[in-house]
Amino acid sequence: MSPVWMICIPTIPRRAETLQRVLLDLMPQTEAADACGMVQVVGWLNVGTPRIAEIRDRLVTYAAERGAEYISFVDDDDRLPEYYVAEGLAAMEHNPDHVGLLLDYWKNGEQRAVVEHRLLHRRWQTLKANPLTLVRDFTHIDPIKVSWARRGRFAEARPHQMEDRIWAQQLRDVGFTARRGATEVFINRIMYRYIWVPDQSAWDTKDKLTTLGIPIRPFIAHPYFTWHPESL
Repeated sequence: MSPVWMICIPTIPRRAETLQRVLLDLMPQTEAADACGMVQVVGWLNVGTPRIAEIRDRLVTYAAERGAEYISFVDDDDRLPEYYVAEGLAAMEHNPDHVGLLLDYWKNGEQRAVVEHRLLHRRWQTLKANPLTLVRDFTHIDPIKVSWARRGRFAEARPHQMEDRIWAQQLRDVGFTARRGATEVFINRIMYRYIWVPDQSAWDTKDKLTTLGIPIRPFIAHPYFTWHPESL
């Protein structure tokens, strides 16, 4: 049976502990959903090559090859609430192109804002009426139809560009907007805690990873988790 939803987690060797933490958030929820693997979690251990943008593209392709209907990305140092999978699957029962959500944004250990992801917003901005509320149309963190995700390429980003924003703009350009008929179910709950620590946010370079020696990929024994076949 093909998964309904593929959740992708690119990770780096020095975040083995936070990867285990987010998997402890996530994997018991996949067991509760069960139904022969409706939700599959796929990891990719990034050792500097290919670059993160290409990793994301290959994960999208893998989701399509496995017949997944929806895809979303989770950062290896973020957190998920205990209802993440159940709420996501309930929204997907309505067959939307996009699942909108609320994101809890933390920076350096302090809560900074709640971010609303909905296609009606059309762009990223701060609400003047409430500076603690940010709005966006969508990001790679949100579950979206794989058929839509494939219409953009993260690898179109040039060095030092944010690959997720380049990918999102490509999708807008081909019609992934409320105005052009993209459909959405919005979950009015915090579905994701984004934890940003600026001095720890850079991905390790290939040269730096080489000096650290050959990384050991964490062993994760779970029927609904797999490492991407091209991952180390």
